[in-house]
Amino acid sequence: MDIDWNNLPNMHGVKRRDIGAYWSVMYKNYIRFSEKAEKYCQDKYDLLLKGKERETLGVLVRGTDIKTCKGHALQPSLEQVEEEIRKVLKKDQRFKYLNVATEEKMC
Repeated sequence: MDIDWNNLPNMHGVKRRDIGAYWSVMYKNYIRFSEKAEKYCQDKYDLLLKGKERETLGVLVRGTDIKTCKGHALQPSLEQVEEEIRKVLKKDQRFKYLNVATEEKMC
């Protein structure tokens, strides 16, 4: 089965409002978490972020598997990510918390 990369949600859609709006509606209307997943996410949110949203810098470090995905830039090294985090924290003093997420098991 060939994948038509032009018709899937991707970074190109971010730049085109019509494509972004289309996929936004699709996700909103058709993508749902199971009750178990919804509870898990809500529990983690309550534990980690609730009441601290405006004081938390969130960082997503993509996994190394992204290297093989068409249309995706190579991810920065952990050292580069740390350097950028330090720059943001130095520039914006409102952040008191840091939430780093990744798919990698060993990060």
